[in-house]
Amino acid sequence: MSPAVDVNEPCAESVNGERFLLETADLLASSLDYDKTLAAIAQLAVRSLADFCVIDLVEDETIRRAQVAHADPGHAELTAELLNFPLDRERPHMSLRVLESGESVLVPDATADVLESHSQSPEHLRIIQALQPRSIMAVPLRARGRLLGVALFVSSCRNYDVDDLALAERFGRIAALEVDNARQYRGARQAVAARDRVLGIVAHDLRNPLNTIVMAADLLRYLDLPAEKRDHQIDVILSSARRMNRLIQDLLTIATIEADRMPLQRELLSPSALVHEAVEIAGQRAAARSIGLRAVVAGELPLISADGDRLLQVLSNLIDNATRFTPEGGEVVARVESTRYDVQFAVADNGCGIPSEDLPFIFDSFWRRRGRTVEGAGLGLAIAKAIVEAHGGSIGVESVVGEGSTFHFSIPR
Repeated sequence: MSPAVDVNEPCAESVNGERFLLETADLLASSLDYDKTLAAIAQLAVRSLADFCVIDLVEDETIRRAQVAHADPGHAELTAELLNFPLDRERPHMSLRVLESGESVLVPDATADVLESHSQSPEHLRIIQALQPRSIMAVPLRARGRLLGVALFVSSCRNYDVDDLALAERFGRIAALEVDNARQYRGARQAVAARDRVLGIVAHDLRNPLNTIVMAADLLRYLDLPAEKRDHQIDVILSSARRMNRLIQDLLTIATIEADRMPLQRELLSPSALVHEAVEIAGQRAAARSIGLRAVVAGELPLISADGDRLLQVLSNLIDNATRFTPEGGEVVARVESTRYDVQFAVADNGCGIPSEDLPFIFDSFWRRRGRTVEGAGLGLAIAKAIVEAHGGSIGVESVVGEGSTFHFSIPR
């Protein structure tokens, strides 16, 4: 553990507020890099306002500890511990108090009782006590009408007053605006990168079937083919057109998902009927590759309230993937069973399996496994995940290379 703060060390004293705020605005405006902006905010705070500073941000309805800085570099170990300590919204801490009220908090005298009442656990309390806080300010980071997070300012050797709090709040408003600017800039760059990636994938995946259609049409136009070969070329054209249409439909679906506008036409459905229908649809393709495909229904199942077409889309996608990555002579099993709380579906194969390093990305949009050339834009599993979650369920996968994969998802009863 790093040594405790020496109360004889110099600490943050009163500053020229106007000059400090002008310097803050100038420095933060010099960069739109998100991480650099957060780091600069914390460093500015420990230069003039505090002995250590904590920045907590709200992201996807969770609280993330984004930055911790200390004026004394000798406390790097403690600041790292505090930065990496997970925050629980069900347990008390100073940031949660500000997020719930939207108002600043001033603690002129951070007594042992105050610290204990705002600690997440004994380990969290140990870290806080080692930093020897004497006085605390917590201010909301609010920009453009949205609460982005909280900035905590802590002094180890003097007591904050209302004037300090007023300065901290002004600092927080400037900081929040720059955080929001950097966040929007990062989002715009990510959107441009995503657009370019989509355009590249679409151009590639539409070009292949389009070239096939053109070549088949040329053969039909310029060669006097026998009836059997003409029918084959027509089948090639139709198959390629279906591939193009499937890609277009997937892109439209993912756009709907990203706009949070996925409609569900719920009705009472039989889970076993869904599984049998999905197996029947995929049966011909599996048989053509000499792959065994069967449905397993475990016991009596309750009806579920769900969108049948959407769930059939999920099952068909999982079965199609399983047959695609299972060698001839392999087997794919679609299974459904009931628990006390939900109905669980699973599609298992004894194919090639998925490397462990790929599993965290398997449900990401436009992600495709390295070293494999497969048709499609890498949207199927992302769409499946969105459909399942729209029903209030969850989806996952277990896989072992060389042994096979099992994709499973649940729908609440």
